[in-house]
Amino acid sequence: MTPQVPDVRALYPEPPATFAGQLIYVPIYSSIFYFDSQQTRELSAMLSIHNIDIKKKIELTRVDYYNTKGQLVRTYLEQPLGLSPLETVSFVVAEQDQTGGTGANFIVAWQAQGEVSPPLVEAVMTGTSSAGMISLMTSGKVTRNFGLGRSHQE
Repeated sequence: MTPQVPDVRALYPEPPATFAGQLIYVPIYSSIFYFDSQQTRELSAMLSIHNIDIKKKIELTRVDYYNTKGQLVRTYLEQPLGLSPLETVSFVVAEQDQTGGTGANFIVAWQAQGEVSPPLVEAVMTGTSSAGMISLMTSGKVTRNFGLGRSHQE
């Protein structure tokens, strides 16, 4: 005997407004210590946000850069930015920009209508010196999930 699966439409005569979203923390090492921990080497940083969903668009609602003390340095979006399926957008912190320090970070917020694959959010930091090139990579960490009917506008 096959178990009966309830019709979801019976539970929700009027479908709720559905959207998904997340708040993501991304560490950025725009300055790193070397030698005696008193000297720093500045690095350029590139934050990349990849919409990995092959069918649905996502919308970035926040891309903010914070310094080591947790103070907002720069807001990269003045309005939401849509990313089509498989589209990527990047934001750059120049090597000469020393406002972030050794513990800088980005906060990224995104949302989408319905269920989607969450974006891949990563950062690559690079720099050169007489000794060669240095390259570091970090991945974003989800700090908050937003689901059905809950807005993440803070």
